[in-house]
Amino acid sequence: MKLLQNFYLFKRFFTGALLVWQIILGRAWIYLQGFGHDKTWMNQKLLQFYGEMAHKFRLTAVSLGGLLIKVGQLLSTRVDIFPQNVLDELSLLQDEVQSVPFDNLRMVLEDDLKVSVNDIFASLEQIPLASASLGQVHVGKLHTGEKVAVKIMRPGIEAIIHVDFRLVYLMMQLCRFLTNWYDLMDVNKVYREIHDTIERELDYVQEGESAEQMAASFSKIRQIRFPKIYWQYTAKHVLIMEFMDGIKINDYSQIEAAGLVRTKVAQKVWDAYAKQVIEDGFFHADPHPGNLMVDIKGNIIFLDFGMMGRVSAKNRRLFIEFASAVMQADYSQIVHCLKKIGFLLAWADTEIVAQALENFWEAMLADRKQASDREMRAAAEQLRKLLYEQPFQIPSEYTFLGRAFGILYGICRGLDSDWNLLEQFKKSMLNLSEHEDTKAEIKEQAIRIVTSTAEIPTLAARSLRRWEEDGMLVRFPAQQIRENSKTVAKALHILSWSIVSAALFVAGSYLYVQGFLGPVEGALGLSVLAFGYAVILLKKG
Repeated sequence: MKLLQNFYLFKRFFTGALLVWQIILGRAWIYLQGFGHDKTWMNQKLLQFYGEMAHKFRLTAVSLGGLLIKVGQLLSTRVDIFPQNVLDELSLLQDEVQSVPFDNLRMVLEDDLKVSVNDIFASLEQIPLASASLGQVHVGKLHTGEKVAVKIMRPGIEAIIHVDFRLVYLMMQLCRFLTNWYDLMDVNKVYREIHDTIERELDYVQEGESAEQMAASFSKIRQIRFPKIYWQYTAKHVLIMEFMDGIKINDYSQIEAAGLVRTKVAQKVWDAYAKQVIEDGFFHADPHPGNLMVDIKGNIIFLDFGMMGRVSAKNRRLFIEFASAVMQADYSQIVHCLKKIGFLLAWADTEIVAQALENFWEAMLADRKQASDREMRAAAEQLRKLLYEQPFQIPSEYTFLGRAFGILYGICRGLDSDWNLLEQFKKSMLNLSEHEDTKAEIKEQAIRIVTSTAEIPTLAARSLRRWEEDGMLVRFPAQQIRENSKTVAKALHILSWSIVSAALFVAGSYLYVQGFLGPVEGALGLSVLAFGYAVILLKKG
């Protein structure tokens, strides 16, 4: 049994490693082919190649499950790094995998709680309510008659995640050396954040504590609900909580059939997140429709507290300062704030960025009834290009916040087609300024935002007039590609040492299959050495 498990882990690592080699060799081959072609040809080939590799990564992640799905989901929010075709492909990743037989989960539950399933439950359904990469949820009933949701970790998932961590680390380090990712983000810091977050998800006791912390924060707000945790039946690999019935937040027909007003539901969801991020600095980082529901009374229900995020008090103050600049349409100050927060590199062209932001923001401020959907989509596409082609970066500490915000925006717009981000932000700032326990400096900023909005129509009209009369044009310079001579030399260097490293990796695989290395750690160790050898030589080159 141990031998089969080791072979499965090695096969898993080998499958992921083959994908890495495809990316390295494929990219090197395009650079070699690029000799004699112009930059436009190179850009088109690379764009097509990245899209193909994103598709292969998605298929591999779905096949293997585990950590790769979650990594892909996080990368799908990095509009500052990836082109649109890659983002579209990665956004298709869903944390839904094949279920595990209940008998295997029964062993995990009984081993962790040290009691028999029959001692806890009057009944426990064997067909899962939900199945994700780390665990499954089953519905049960306690002997006391209470209906509960039973979350059980997949058997052996910790060993799988441990192998996946090694693979993801190698992927990110190679990308660090072979791409310009290092200029756009701190790769090591991003990896540590992913590692720490997943480690917390592998401990259901921490998840239960997060649920209770959030419930305590909303104790005075009755329309936001959280499940009760049954601590007497909770351990590291088992979490038993109150079963909460409701309608998925994106099931619009059921929401309307229940007599609920969709615009009010959207408002409650937004208000809940505004409080979490701006006031509490502790937020639910995975608000997909499976984790957000609404009951027949219109109460919002939060589920699954494995992935949580934090925003420091300093960063919350910076957000308020940024919002103040936005509401006053002070685009130079907006750029200044973006640099302070860390979203814009210091050497960025301030004038180009400020002008592009002004064009986008004025389109957002326009009356939605007058601005066509086509114009709004064009403005959104302009912003996406700006983020990708200008020196924007998303600091690692904002990765989860950015993902949560992107999902939340889609949820609110789905519930209410007239939902306006700026108007909602204004209301949130007004509510913040009314809290007695809010710090004076944040109060002052929030009040200034609210009072400054009276000037926005005038500023917007002035900018739109300038656009109409003078014809404002914004150019987005494409990312610079190194000179052909340097490119070809680098490509040859990558190709040569990739072949050497691949040979070492295959040799290690052969030795493992033949039984010369014994435990899987030996084979994986040689794999790491093979990659490490290539990376060191690449760095020296």
